[in-house]
Amino acid sequence: MEGQHFVLTPLGGGREIGGNAWHIEWDNLSCLIDCGTHPERPAWLGLPALGRIRRLDFVVLTHAHSDHSGALPVLLQRHPVPVLMTNATCTLMRPMMQDALKLQRRLFEVDRNGRAGHPELGPPLFDSADVERLFELTKSLDAGYSRDGLTVTPFASGHILGGVGLVLEKNGKRVLITSDIADTPKETSPGLFLPQGRFDLVISEGTRGLDCGEEDLPERTDEEEKAIRVLSRVLSRKGSVLFPAFVIERAQSVARLVMRAREEGRIPPHVPLYMAGLADSMTALHAQALGLRLDWKPIPSKDWFDDLLSREQAIIVAGSGMLNAGSGAARLAEQLVSDRVREHGIIFTGYLTPPSPGSRLLHRQRSPLSGHTHACINGRIVDVRTNEIHQVHLSCHASGDRLVSLVQGVHPASVILVHGDHEALLTLAAAMRLAGLPDVRIPANGESISFDHSQADTLTPPLSLSDEKDPDAILAREPWNCPALKLKAMRNPDAPDGVSARVRLTAILRLLLARAMRDGNLGRARRLLNDYGSFLDADESDGYRLRIDETAAWCPQNDGAADG
Repeated sequence: MEGQHFVLTPLGGGREIGGNAWHIEWDNLSCLIDCGTHPERPAWLGLPALGRIRRLDFVVLTHAHSDHSGALPVLLQRHPVPVLMTNATCTLMRPMMQDALKLQRRLFEVDRNGRAGHPELGPPLFDSADVERLFELTKSLDAGYSRDGLTVTPFASGHILGGVGLVLEKNGKRVLITSDIADTPKETSPGLFLPQGRFDLVISEGTRGLDCGEEDLPERTDEEEKAIRVLSRVLSRKGSVLFPAFVIERAQSVARLVMRAREEGRIPPHVPLYMAGLADSMTALHAQALGLRLDWKPIPSKDWFDDLLSREQAIIVAGSGMLNAGSGAARLAEQLVSDRVREHGIIFTGYLTPPSPGSRLLHRQRSPLSGHTHACINGRIVDVRTNEIHQVHLSCHASGDRLVSLVQGVHPASVILVHGDHEALLTLAAAMRLAGLPDVRIPANGESISFDHSQADTLTPPLSLSDEKDPDAILAREPWNCPALKLKAMRNPDAPDGVSARVRLTAILRLLLARAMRDGNLGRARRLLNDYGSFLDADESDGYRLRIDETAAWCPQNDGAADG
């Protein structure tokens, strides 16, 4: 890209997985690749740094997963620009957005008159009018797009239905953006079709970067076989099996796996497969679009979740894939793992971030107090009475070694890695350099990479407390910025704006602490108390610390370092 004015800035999804939004300025054009939310951060805290965008010409959405798409209605409030996506992605986005609206109302407790239960936290991120605006601005990407000399050409990424990578071309230069990419054939999505030729720059995901150099990585067929053996074993003992799964692609992969096990006579044909919530509608869309033969039932009612152990033996697919607190999967898992009568099974189907409740349940340890194994699910400590908790890798991401091979095959002059934990990206970068790709960079969120040493004119400069004498500039762009609120509250403790900052910070702190405790993320809860605990009453702060210590004693696997 030498000699070109090209600047890439991750506004989210740099050295992390979630909140993915990659801003590109190429000559006079300003575009955004994806605009997602972070699954482990509530509401506005999970948004990319959208306030930094001064001018925008268009957005390209690579696929429908919420960590790539969930913040689009928020972005379009300020920048009502065309949103390019494939027709299949648009079909999946409609139920995704309706589900997101429900989650917004639940988090902010908005009543039927539109009033928020916690006005100090601000209104919900978006409403139904914002969702309608999204689809009004949507344009098909299937045949590509061109503007002011820039062409955008999609290619099948092999990740999920409708998912694409991108080729950007301008002034004789070519940029390949993998987005989320997979080269393992699946019935639930079209296969990868990687463009050929040389590229000046590749912007690659790195979700599974830690897999580099792993010679014994299991094949997908081996992992499916492992899942079927667990299914067969648990069902033969009259137990039920829960698959916490992402509702797009992973839920449908599980449905196909169950069908295969039935056809081979390895599980009883009478045990029903249930799809909970959004997984039901997404499976119906996949079955229609891809002609899949699937047999499942929707969860009949909300009450079905709450009395699972008295019901028939079942196989259940429910979101979320990482067992986040409040999800259907977490409500079901809480009952299944603690049943004193039957031994049930839980099978995780892909990547689990270390701070997630699913990861902590999978890596559970015995309590030093009781000598039993416990887990923190939905904020409650439960006695884990099953040994049938497993992880199989039905991942729709390419392994680190495959990413190296794929990127090496297009001979790029430079590589930029995003969408991965920092350690995974460092490992992947080292492997790429060993493979002969010397220029590999890993930008942090907000860090621009320029090939002509210029700044992005269409982005405002990043703000930080270190270079701002007054936190008002930060709060004008990020009203939930806790360090800025803390500084303002401490500077003017008795002034109206200082009192207001204190009230807002306390409300945000309580929300974050509640989320951290429900997720069992004790490291994060401790960090929040250390940073902002002085803004709570002493009794309230001591109460949180007591709960943290008690949970850590019963669930030692939760007593880790804070997440990012």
